[in-house]
Amino acid sequence: MKTIDLGNNESVVYGVFP
Repeated sequence: MKTIDLGNNESVVYGVFP
């Protein structure tokens, strides 16, 4: 699990994707 901060007060959690 990787949490990517988009900077727009949003975050995307990647599970299968690198």
